[in-house]
Amino acid sequence: MKGVGARLVISIMRCYKQFKDDRCQVVAGALTLQTLFAIVPAITIGYLSLATFGGLGQVDASIETFLFSYIVPESVGSIRAYLKQFSTQAQSLSIPSAILLAVTALLMLNTVERTLNDIWQVKSPRSGFSRLLIYLGLLILGPVLLFSGLSVSIYVLSMPYLKTLVLSQPFLFLFPLLTSSAMYTLLYFLVPSARVPLIHAMLGGVGVALIFELARFGFGLLMQYSSITLVYGAFAALPGLLLWLYMAWLIILAGAEVVAYLGARGGKM
Repeated sequence: MKGVGARLVISIMRCYKQFKDDRCQVVAGALTLQTLFAIVPAITIGYLSLATFGGLGQVDASIETFLFSYIVPESVGSIRAYLKQFSTQAQSLSIPSAILLAVTALLMLNTVERTLNDIWQVKSPRSGFSRLLIYLGLLILGPVLLFSGLSVSIYVLSMPYLKTLVLSQPFLFLFPLLTSSAMYTLLYFLVPSARVPLIHAMLGGVGVALIFELARFGFGLLMQYSSITLVYGAFAALPGLLLWLYMAWLIILAGAEVVAYLGARGGKM
């Protein structure tokens, strides 16, 4: 047991060193600013893809709440109404303006891919056309697949004879965790221009999803008991959103470092 514990500590230290060498703190800050510009276009594209490919004119409120909870924690929930309002207004933009919004979201994905390629030390990245296909797939088909899975699960759990089952309650807690795990797994598996074993991507996806849940809980306590609201008053949601986005990118990049480390070590910690 001591040997296993020692190897685990050494692996964590090596991942942390690589995390610093790759300047992930700086990259997370840059991605935070890009996310501020890209978040509305990404949400808008998600709504439009649901309406076009999913045959849905309006997203169910319970699913919408679930999706927004992973973008904006409840502690800065006042931002959610503005994001939804902005994305609704963006759906009525002209074609050139809509293309400009889409380019903003694509640029953020390009930064994410370049960052992950640096972490995986990729020498030959994908061609521009291959990148574009992956980006469009994530932006257009991703929301449709996610919405479909959420819709089926909510429909099944809403059946009267299932509501009485004891097993349905743990599933209500586990399903968001499983869904977010799948999202992060796909991120680590598809985006880097490197061969990433699926099992490594899954381990990273599950780990990041668990840490995200803990981070959301801790962030809620921070916003509740810190002096941010006292200092910023009605504007407290904005620095809160910036802080949350920065934390989120730090967690995602740290997960990428672990997945890349597993690949370099042949799956051994």
